[in-house]
Amino acid sequence: RAMCWKLKRPQVTRRLLKIYVAIFLSSFSNAYVIAMLYPFLPFMVEFLLPNIDKASISKYAGIVATAFYVGRLVGSYVWGGIADCIGRKPVLVASGVMLTLTSILFGFSVNFVMCVLARFGMGLSCGKCTLISVTADLHTHVLGWV
Repeated sequence: RAMCWKLKRPQVTRRLLKIYVAIFLSSFSNAYVIAMLYPFLPFMVEFLLPNIDKASISKYAGIVATAFYVGRLVGSYVWGGIADCIGRKPVLVASGVMLTLTSILFGFSVNFVMCVLARFGMGLSCGKCTLISVTADLHTHVLGWV
């Protein structure tokens, strides 16, 4: 006979609300960092490389955009290993701080190399997305919402 579990709908406590707000803010910051760049990227490349011909702008814009995803690829493994050693909470905080600092650095980029390195750092700090999904998944399974 199949086992049937009856789970009560959990009470929304203050602690649980804090967890979900933290997960939301972390997920939102990652999505914002990914999407905020594309509308002004060609103009930024043209500003950082003033002597560039119009045909090459898209190539350099692609380099800046790709640097984020390369950083994210590396960051997923780095943050995952660190999270296994010291836990998820310190990793989420550290990567959030790193994301903030690299975003500011990206905004104040004065040359193309600095722009690419800052964008790589932003991707490196966004490797926490896996941790966010695991954390959210754990909490929803424990609460019986899935």
